[in-house]
Amino acid sequence: RGVPGHPGVSVRDRLAWLDRMPSYAAQPYRQLASAYQGAGHEDEARRVLVAQQQHLHRSLHGWTRLRHRLFGLSLQYGYQPARAVALLAAVLAVAVGLFLGLPAGTSTPPGGECPAVDRIGLAVDSAIPLVSTGATDRCQLATGTASGQALAAAGWLFTLLGWATATLVVAGYTGWVRRR
Repeated sequence: RGVPGHPGVSVRDRLAWLDRMPSYAAQPYRQLASAYQGAGHEDEARRVLVAQQQHLHRSLHGWTRLRHRLFGLSLQYGYQPARAVALLAAVLAVAVGLFLGLPAGTSTPPGGECPAVDRIGLAVDSAIPLVSTGATDRCQLATGTASGQALAAAGWLFTLLGWATATLVVAGYTGWVRRR
């Protein structure tokens, strides 16, 4: 789709032209995005703003470049916050799969095997911050076994990943990541 006055030029063509600029400049991207928004083409405007961030990325260095890449991959620079929700769901799915796949790594306080629902609860507790299913009251990790030790180590990793992705969800939906 084109913008008013130039209907034959696609957003892809315009972005290719902007990408050939020798150094990063925000103004041409902002102006083009504004023209698309003014014409009611929100998807094209978002594509332009994402392309702007990708061009900016090439001029960054060190930690700033790494952080910028993380926000680009996970949230599309704040323009697609649902990606972070998908990441959190993926972390949860892997956690549930692992906890269900290693039943010998958990046990009930009398020493029996934990039911599947409690193993799922343990996975949810480890992967989603600030959520408590109460499964730890009925089921614990059997750290005396290799499976239990593997689940304990994986639980720490899931907790870290859960906090990281939940933070990205909040950052994406509050607009903290999006550059204005």
